[in-house]
Amino acid sequence: MASGTIKAVASKADIDALNGNLANAQTAYSVTPTAATNVTIDTNATVKIGNIAFIAVKGHVSASISNGTLFSVNFGKQIAESGATFPIGIGSGAWDLDSVSYGYLRWLANGCEVVGTVANGKYFHVYVPVALVG
Repeated sequence: MASGTIKAVASKADIDALNGNLANAQTAYSVTPTAATNVTIDTNATVKIGNIAFIAVKGHVSASISNGTLFSVNFGKQIAESGATFPIGIGSGAWDLDSVSYGYLRWLANGCEVVGTVANGKYFHVYVPVALVG
């Protein structure tokens, strides 16, 4: 294993610019998703921090959705990867989880759609981090 010291080479202007970018990136912005037909969003804690977003939504459906859009989110930027999969908690009550399904992100010009399968009358819980570009 090699040993030695690491020497950072950057100008004061570069460091000041980096510090400014980090300060701006630490501001969290609340983002409100748009529910699809037959979907009600009960709780939303979705936030965007710089080029990272955290989709955090609990809702329920009034008619079965099979591999369809649950809701869409407009971040003002494109997501880095369409088709990214994540687990969706499914339950018969607002805080009950009886099973897990998988969902995926579908690319939109300024955000994404959250796509999944949820039976009539069931609640869903989605939490997924998303990288943004642009």
